Amino acid sequence: MRSVPPANLVERLKRLHLATPAQVSAVGARVRRLAGDLLEFESVWIDALAQATVITPWQAAEFNAGRGEQLVRGSYLLTGRLCDSGFAECYLARHVESQEVVRLYLSHRPQRPVSETLLELKTLAARELAAEGLPAIVDFGTNGKSVWAVCRVGKGNTASAWLAENGRMPPAAVLQIARAMVEQLQTLERQGLAHGDISTAGLLIDGTGAVELPAPGLRGILRPQEGIGFAELRPETYDYLAPERVTSGSPPDVASDLYACGAVWWHLLAGRPPLAGGNARAKLQAAQTARVIDIRSIAQGIPSTLAEALGQCLASNREDRPASFAHLAERLGPATTAGRALLAGLQRSPTGMWQNLCPAAPRQVRRSSNKSLAVGAACAAVVLILATTTLLLRTKPSESVAPDSLASVTSVNPSFSPAPRPLTIEQPKVDPEVRPAAATLPLDEHVEAQRVVEDLVLATGEVLRIESLELEPRMRVRGRGGRRPLVSVPAEGLLVDCENVTFEGIDFIWQAPAQAEGAAAGDRAIIRLQAQTVNFRGCSFNARTAAPPAAIRTAASRQKLGGLGVEVILADCVFDGVRSAVDHRTPEAIATRLTNCLCVASGPILNLARSPSEDSEIKLLLESVTTRGDTAVLAIQNARGLGKPGPIVVTASGCALAGTSRDGLISLVDAPTSGPLIDAIRWSGQGSVVSPRMPMLTSQSPSGGTTPLADDRLAVAGIVRGELEFAGRADGPPADSRVMRWQVPLRSAEPPGADPDRLHSLRSKRDE
Repeated sequence: MRSVPPANLVERLKRLHLATPAQVSAVGARVRRLAGDLLEFESVWIDALAQATVITPWQAAEFNAGRGEQLVRGSYLLTGRLCDSGFAECYLARHVESQEVVRLYLSHRPQRPVSETLLELKTLAARELAAEGLPAIVDFGTNGKSVWAVCRVGKGNTASAWLAENGRMPPAAVLQIARAMVEQLQTLERQGLAHGDISTAGLLIDGTGAVELPAPGLRGILRPQEGIGFAELRPETYDYLAPERVTSGSPPDVASDLYACGAVWWHLLAGRPPLAGGNARAKLQAAQTARVIDIRSIAQGIPSTLAEALGQCLASNREDRPASFAHLAERLGPATTAGRALLAGLQRSPTGMWQNLCPAAPRQVRRSSNKSLAVGAACAAVVLILATTTLLLRTKPSESVAPDSLASVTSVNPSFSPAPRPLTIEQPKVDPEVRPAAATLPLDEHVEAQRVVEDLVLATGEVLRIESLELEPRMRVRGRGGRRPLVSVPAEGLLVDCENVTFEGIDFIWQAPAQAEGAAAGDRAIIRLQAQTVNFRGCSFNARTAAPPAAIRTAASRQKLGGLGVEVILADCVFDGVRSAVDHRTPEAIATRLTNCLCVASGPILNLARSPSEDSEIKLLLESVTTRGDTAVLAIQNARGLGKPGPIVVTASGCALAGTSRDGLISLVDAPTSGPLIDAIRWSGQGSVVSPRMPMLTSQSPSGGTTPLADDRLAVAGIVRGELEFAGRADGPPADSRVMRWQVPLRSAEPPGADPDRLHSLRSKRDE
């Protein structure tokens, strides 16, 4: 029986510009699958529209909560919630006619009457701010007592979000930000306009290194007064207020903007706000005194021009601050191309990559005599010698490799010499612009020396047999001169037990000796992960044995993880003939992200050795991933007789999943085929194509028998079935796995699956 949507629901969705009647009718089959034996309530239709990506999940939640009418503000439809600015709610929105995407600010309680506020917004919108990096207010309106205003959507991420994930910023990057901000604020100063909302939450940095300060002048209109009597906002909203704004309640001006700039730069350099306080009132009281300590006692390696300008901007007396932004620009100098490139790289780097560039300053100690200084210098020399010696002994390469253990490698990659050499390490040079300046070591024997974490550089050109690596947190392991090392790991796998280690451009091979072939299959892995976070960029994992290992196996104990789970990040990687890409062996949470990856003749991308516990979540995010051969996306094993599992979320976008009918997309091995485990699995995303022969769900018995299950057992969205035609065979180089034709319509003209131009495999060497 065909599902018919309620007429009043169709009318409301059309009036709110959420969905057309045709779009609502098109999700009827999905509604029947979601509702099952229950009635087809309006909420089921809304959920179906969200799964079909007609509306966003946030819009669906708001509509189901009875706030559908509030999604429309004037000619704009709210599509998602952004990080609040503090003085106003901030949303992503689009114009219902032009479909232009904008940033919408909503204030429910402007300090002035609505009529006065709208008049000032009209004046602000009439200004022509042609300066790059200042998305100005272009439209405004009111809904009863609420006032909204829109500006062009910013292209970047907020500095506050970056700080929360990565810690402090490198001094060279902060100098570039300061220069760019001052150049933009000069434009406002010439037009007699104060920005009024300079903060880390309002500072946007995009992937090209450009800096933006959106909505100039808006906070001064919606909230012109601050002070002890206005302590209703979140504490962090008051971090950058000039003291005179708190004591006298004066509106923002150039002097208060200068103070806010200094406070923002202090925050970027220190990794924490300049003002202390656990609540809004404590923050305001701290802002009154403006007692901010010298940034050079918190962080080191800061250019003197930046430190001096920052200190002057944070002067409690407004008369002691720089005379103008033009004067400040002369002191700081112009933004540079190199600085912008540094900011762009900072945005692209993984979590923690830049923390090693910002060591904390040493504690201040009392020096009683010249003799103490001499002792300190001697201690520094000893520490540096020991550190250098440690770097040179990071690895324990074996003396030799048995010739027969290299037979499979040379057959795949004949260009490599069969005689391995000991692992060598090259000490890379650190850019002097961003390397912290040397500091005198304190005379406290309990304070360890801070130093930059160097890259671990591997030799290339021959097979490296590595038994272990002396890793450090946030270390990058790469090849010399941009070339790719070929690393043969031991039979038990290579141990990674330090946080945020990044492996870049490495070809891993697993060549187990004969005695290891009989070992338990679940114990084999190329990488044994005993840390919470690891990154792989441009790597390949290769195994050509009858009993292949997993590429990465999580083996950290619950005590080591501390209940935080595991995060595995893979970009531009190739998995060739491995048992699984990631083998998760604990009931803890795991987040696995694959971006532009190729899996050929491998087991599941994520293998769960057991069902997750109720308080743990499994997340698998696939972006532009291609699978060929007997490659499932997710396998869950040994889950019989367990309690309620935690949520298992799979999100696939732009993928080409061309596995066989053997495993299906999701494989249940000795696990129940109905009940809480199936209900816990959710599949979403958009633009992914699955081969018609590949079932969504299969059940495997311990003996190996496979039974396809009905697709409607799972809640699935964002995938379509259709034939996929590749450039060549699956056992060829990555270029042969480029999708040439697909027989289903997609929203994008780009082919689904991985881009082979960014991938490298040992199969590539074979065909060179």
